[in-house]
Amino acid sequence: MTDPSNVFQTRAQGKFLLTGEYAVLDGAQALAIPLHFGQTLSANTSETPGLLQWTALEADGSPWLSTSIRLDDLSIATASDEAPARTVRDLLLACRRQRPEFLVQATGLELQTQTDFPRPWGLGTSSTLIAALALWSGADPYRLLAETLGGSGYDIACAYAASPLLFQLKKEVPRYSSWITNPTLPGNSILFTWVKSKTVAKVFGDTGKFRATKAISSTPCRNSPPCGWKQPHWRNWKRSLNDAKSCCRAHLNCLEPRICTSPITGAP
Repeated sequence: MTDPSNVFQTRAQGKFLLTGEYAVLDGAQALAIPLHFGQTLSANTSETPGLLQWTALEADGSPWLSTSIRLDDLSIATASDEAPARTVRDLLLACRRQRPEFLVQATGLELQTQTDFPRPWGLGTSSTLIAALALWSGADPYRLLAETLGGSGYDIACAYAASPLLFQLKKEVPRYSSWITNPTLPGNSILFTWVKSKTVAKVFGDTGKFRATKAISSTPCRNSPPCGWKQPHWRNWKRSLNDAKSCCRAHLNCLEPRICTSPITGAP
């Protein structure tokens, strides 16, 4: 039975960038994978007029953020944590700038979000929220991202994708296409290992570090044959699992000096 109090509900998928990290910001083609992990957003009417009461839940159901937003001007009324509450406010304001009618007619709302993965894994808590809010408000999700948290947008593309994607920024415009792997590759070929650290590029400056090393982007690729840091040989990936590994490693080797970061070693 449909809940008559439900105003909107959606689920956006998390993301995994297999190769092209940071370099995707400067036009490199990246291979991105939408995940089974994701985040749900559900909005219901409430009896508290004039307020949007927002609760964000961890995967285990415990709240990590509770905030109340005034619906008239989208200002913060209360917050359990000011920093993420400001991010929520900024996202809502950006939605309203694109869609001035967004939430204007609402009398009172309760909104709940919940990831089904631990947030420290970095699989898309922010991107799934942006994609879900854009779908609800009718805003352009890439513009919403650009006006708030920033980034290439590959994670936004993954949010409602049905298959892996080849993603690339061309003149700052996101372009992506479905990338279907060879069906003979085993389904568990790609394993995810969390190294118990998450880098937030906007905070820690890794994006800036990549930008500062752009001068060497004209250096010939060290791989033989050259893999092309902006346009790697993804077709080779489809032949076999070993070819897939070789292609990925070649691209990582080509990108390593450009992002001043070494790939994690020890993987099979």
